[in-house]
Amino acid sequence: MTFGRFRKYISRIDRKLLVVIGLFVVVGLITLAITKAAPQSISAEVENGIPAKGATFVTDPLASSGSAVAFGSGTGNSPFQKLSSVRTPPAPYNKLIGPGVTTGSQKFYLGYQNLSNPFSFVAVDPKNNYTAITYTSPLATEFTASGMAVGADNNVYIGTKSTVNTHIFKFTTASPKLVDLGAVPVDIRASVKQTYIWDLTASPVDHRLYGCTQPSADLISYDPAAATPRITNLGTVDSTNQSARYCVADPTYPYIYVGTGSVNPKIVAYNTQTKQMTVLSNVTGPGYARVWLGSDNKIYGTYSDGVGPITISNAVVTPVTQTTSLSSVYAFSNGDKIALSPDNASVVVRHPDGTQDTRAYSYGGSFPPIFRLAQGPDNAIYAGTVLPYYLTRFSPAAPAAALTNLGYLGGGEPYSMVASGGKLVMGAYSAGALLLNYDPALPVAPNPYINPKCSATTNLPNPQCIQNIAGLDNARPSGDLRPKPLIAAPDGNLYTGSVGHYGQTNGPLIKWNQSSNTASAYYPFSNLGISSLAAAPSCQGITTANACLIAGTTIGVGGGATSTATTSPLFIWNTSTNSMVKQYTIPAVTGIVAISSLVLNPATNYVYGIANNTHGSYLFIFNPRTGTFINGGTKLPFIIPNYDNLAIGSDGNIWGIYGTGIFKINVTTNTVQSVATAPVAITAGFALVKNAASGDKLYFGSNADLYVYKLPATP
Repeated sequence: MTFGRFRKYISRIDRKLLVVIGLFVVVGLITLAITKAAPQSISAEVENGIPAKGATFVTDPLASSGSAVAFGSGTGNSPFQKLSSVRTPPAPYNKLIGPGVTTGSQKFYLGYQNLSNPFSFVAVDPKNNYTAITYTSPLATEFTASGMAVGADNNVYIGTKSTVNTHIFKFTTASPKLVDLGAVPVDIRASVKQTYIWDLTASPVDHRLYGCTQPSADLISYDPAAATPRITNLGTVDSTNQSARYCVADPTYPYIYVGTGSVNPKIVAYNTQTKQMTVLSNVTGPGYARVWLGSDNKIYGTYSDGVGPITISNAVVTPVTQTTSLSSVYAFSNGDKIALSPDNASVVVRHPDGTQDTRAYSYGGSFPPIFRLAQGPDNAIYAGTVLPYYLTRFSPAAPAAALTNLGYLGGGEPYSMVASGGKLVMGAYSAGALLLNYDPALPVAPNPYINPKCSATTNLPNPQCIQNIAGLDNARPSGDLRPKPLIAAPDGNLYTGSVGHYGQTNGPLIKWNQSSNTASAYYPFSNLGISSLAAAPSCQGITTANACLIAGTTIGVGGGATSTATTSPLFIWNTSTNSMVKQYTIPAVTGIVAISSLVLNPATNYVYGIANNTHGSYLFIFNPRTGTFINGGTKLPFIIPNYDNLAIGSDGNIWGIYGTGIFKINVTTNTVQSVATAPVAITAGFALVKNAASGDKLYFGSNADLYVYKLPATP
C-alpha cells in the first residue's frame, strides 16, 4: 500500500509523522472491511520462508459481528464509550491585515490548519463589530491555509498544505468568497507533485505572486493580471533539498529570495526578468535558511544554526550584526492594533488613545486531534493534541467535567507521556522545550507556554523543562527532535529517544535525571534513530544491577534527510557505562522501518516487540538475558501504529490497539487475538488503566474524541 498521499505536516515538523496519522485512519477502515469479510481463523504468515516460533493468530468471532462491539454512550453492554472531545479553539497558522469589501476598508484574516478536516479561513470585520466569518476549503485534501499574501488586485491568496497536490485559493475581498485556482503543476524536472506551499509573497516589481514548495523545493508563480491567469511551476531552486521553506520578494529589484533546507540549506535568488537562479549563500550541515522582510523594509537572511545574519538587496549579500523582525503587530490603517487573546477565544483591539476592546471570537472550526494519552500520577487521563499542542485532562472520577484544557504548550505535539515521581513527564516536539516535567497540582505557567524560563532558579515554569542537553548538538534546536519512547528505568532515570534533527540521519538516546532536571544524549548509530525502549532486570553482557535497557531503532530520519539504513535492529544498552553492548537483527523480518513498541513481560522477563516494514507488522519475542529470540517475527493480520502501543493488563497479558480495534497477546500461548472492533477509527493512544476487580480500561483517541474500552474483569 502506498502511503505518500497522506503527508500532513506543518511548519517545523517532519511530514512522516502525519503520514502515520493519516495511515491509521485509512488503513483502519480497510482493516475493518477485511475483518468483516474474512474467515474467523487467520493463519500466521511467515516472511522469506523462515518459520516463526510459538505464535499463531485467531480472531474472536464476536469481534467481527457488530453486536459484540456496538458503540455505546455509557449504557447497555457495549465495552466502548465515547467520553469527551477536545473543545479548545486552535491557534491560527497564519495571519495578515488585508483589504475589505469597500475601497480603503480592511479586515483581519486568519488561516487555520485542520489535520482531520479541510482548512478554515476566517475574516474578522472591524466595520461589523469584529464579527468573524469562517470560510472552509471546498476540497477535503487541503488541510492548511499556510502561505498567505495580498495580491496586486487587492484579493487575498492562500497556498495550502495538501494530502495529494497543493492548491492556491483566492479570497475575493469585494464579494467575499473562497475560490480554488487549481493545483500547482508537478515539478518540471522530476514530475513530482507538490504537497506544501510553505510561503507566498507578492512582488511589487512585476506584481506577480510567488510561492515556495515541498517536496521538490520549487518556486511557483501566479499573475492575477494575466488574460488567462494560471499557476506556473518555475522548477526547483535547490535540487539538494526538499523544502523551499521561506520566500520573500525584493521590495525594489526584480528578485525573489528563497530559503531552503534541511540537508545543506541555501539562500537562492530568482531573477524574475532573466529567470536565472543564483545561490547567494549556503552553509554545510543540516538546518534551514530563512529570509524575511524586516520592519525597516529590508530583506534579511539567516540559518537555523545561528549562521548570519545578512541583508540582501539587488541579489547582493551584506553581513550585518543586527536585524529587524517582521512585525508581529497587526495594525489597521487607523492605528488600531488587533490580536487574539492567549486562549484564542477573544479578539482584542487596542486603540491609539490607549483604550482597549475585547470581543468574543466566534470561530468554532475543527479542533486539534488527540495525539498521545497517558495516565497521570493523580490517576487522571491526560491527552495532548497535535498542531498545536494543548494539554488536556479527563478525570474518570468526575466524567461530567469532560476534557479540561490545561494550557497551550506550543505549536507541535507530545510524542510521549508517562507518570513518574508524582509528575507527568513528557517528551514533545516544537513545544516550549524537548523534555517537560508537569506538576498536576499546579496550573500551566506561563500560559501560553511560550519561551519558558527553563533555567530559572525562581518562578519556575510548570512544566519544568530542559532545553540544553549535554552531548546534543546545541547549535541545532532540540525542539525539532521527536522523543517517541519514554520510560522510567530501574536506575532512577528516565530514558527517551528520537530520530535526528531536520536533515540528520541519526537520532539520540537521552538519559534524563528527573530529580536534577538534567539530561545527556548519546548516539548509538550513525544512521538510525531510537523508536522504542524497555527496561529488563538482566541482559546478556551486563553484570551491573538495574543497568539494562532494550532499545528498538528506526531507519526514519529528520525531515529532508535521506535514509542510508536498510533495516532497524534491536540492541542492548548499558546504562552504567552509557554504551551499547550488542545489537541484534530480528531473524524473520527484513527491511524493518521501525521497531515501534517494546514491553517487558515480568512473568518471564521476555521482551515482546512490534516491528513494522512495508509489508505489515510483526510480533517478535526476545530473551534479553540470553540474547536469543523466542519468536523471530510473525506477521500480524493487522497493521500496528508506529508509536508505543503495548501494555501489560491485570490479567498478565499484553494489550494494544490497531487502526480499527483492540488486540491481545496471550503470553501463555503467544497467540494474538483481535478481541473487538472499535466503532470509530482509532487515531491515537493509548493508556491502559489497571483494575482487576472491575476490569481494566483502555483509553484511546479518535481525532478530537476520547474513548474508553473496558476489558473484562480478571477472574
